Amino acid sequence: MTETADSHSAAPSADAAEQMTGVPDAQQPTAFGDRRVLSRAELLSAPLRWPRPARLDEPLALPRGKLCDGMRALGVSTVGELLEHLPRDSRESRTIAGLRAGEQATVSVQVRSIGARPVRRRGMRPLVEATVFDATGTMRATFFNQPWLVQRYPPGTRLLLHGKPDARGGFRVSHHAAGPELTIADAPVEAVAPVEAVAHYPAAEGVSSTQILTLVQGVSERLADVVEPLPAALRTAERLPDRASALAAMHFARSKRDTERGRERLAFEELLLTQLVFLQRRARRGEHEGACVLARPPELSARWLDGGLPFVATGVPACTRMVTGTQQGQLTVSSGVACFDGATVSGPVTVAAGAGLYASGSEFRGPVTAAGNVLLCGTTVSGPVTVTGATRVWLGNHNGECAPTTVRGPVTVSGSVGQTTIDGATIAGPLVLRNNAGSTIVSGNHISGPLSCTGNSPAPTNEGQPNSVSGPKSGQCTGL
Repeated sequence: MTETADSHSAAPSADAAEQMTGVPDAQQPTAFGDRRVLSRAELLSAPLRWPRPARLDEPLALPRGKLCDGMRALGVSTVGELLEHLPRDSRESRTIAGLRAGEQATVSVQVRSIGARPVRRRGMRPLVEATVFDATGTMRATFFNQPWLVQRYPPGTRLLLHGKPDARGGFRVSHHAAGPELTIADAPVEAVAPVEAVAHYPAAEGVSSTQILTLVQGVSERLADVVEPLPAALRTAERLPDRASALAAMHFARSKRDTERGRERLAFEELLLTQLVFLQRRARRGEHEGACVLARPPELSARWLDGGLPFVATGVPACTRMVTGTQQGQLTVSSGVACFDGATVSGPVTVAAGAGLYASGSEFRGPVTAAGNVLLCGTTVSGPVTVTGATRVWLGNHNGECAPTTVRGPVTVSGSVGQTTIDGATIAGPLVLRNNAGSTIVSGNHISGPLSCTGNSPAPTNEGQPNSVSGPKSGQCTGL
């Protein structure tokens, strides 16, 4: 999605926009920080950028002295570092007519005349007074101990002034800087709408926020060299501006809404990249912490399956993979039978068709999705359990022979062609059983949600042990 920060023409209607581009209005490019759909003329006139990221590494041209030392203290020495030195907040920018005596304020003005006059106090340099104006009025700005400003700010210079107005129409300047107009470049002051907010930067000794803003203005054209790290499809789906526009909105916001949109875009990117780094680290840890595959026959797993389970595992094939300890990230059982004994899996678990998952005293911190057999005894699942087309499904405590199984999410079993048993389990969500062709037992469960059974043959039974269901019972499970 393309967004622009300086589009102000009338917006086309939703129907007109769709007719021009063939794209529904909900997907049309909009103006920055606005829902106004851009016109065809605005889209065609949008500048084409050819980023040159190497130019962002160029050092700043700073004079020797306090300014240079202050920028070094802030860790800013290149063009790119300056553009990434974001304002911490914004000051309300007022017009001359809106100033109030005694209140600190920031104004964007233009110099009409300027001059210096001596003062009577010994040791003080000449006082500089300038007549400045904007679209709403004129005032007298006073600069102390800086006589060289007469040459630096000749008539016609645009200034950003921060200070305190007095009751006689004067303005005592505490910080000042020359730079381009903060709104529409090269437009006469009388035609420029007032700026609502002016960026306020973290500063240091020897450099003020106003001076930093002036430096940013001086390298503003380098925003075209900022590289966009987010894919266009992601930005379109999330309705996010490009990174260069977000940085421009932070530095040269027309309003607080611009600043909010810019901050949202940059925060989204930072959080996304942070999450990707964490996922990458987790995947790397999982590569080193995963259990190794044993070359010998499954003697240990066979011993556990035959004598270690607190129940008789009727019809359960021998384990081909034994899992203990903690497993990081996603785990997939693509073939054979994976047996989990006191294991913890921190991601989703997937069981392919023809494979099997059997767990005792384990914890799955993610969803379990299976097209093969599933047996959970005294196991906790933090997420939904979905089983489709299995020949054996069992969730529970096997009549008290092991600790109850807990599922913090919905459970759905469909298309099973063998026995399905769900007994003594705690399910924090709905339980759905449909189109299962084998024996189906639902007994002694605590279900925090609805219980729905349809298309099962034969119909499910509870073997005389009613279920505690907080939601409605429907279909074949009405009497369970």
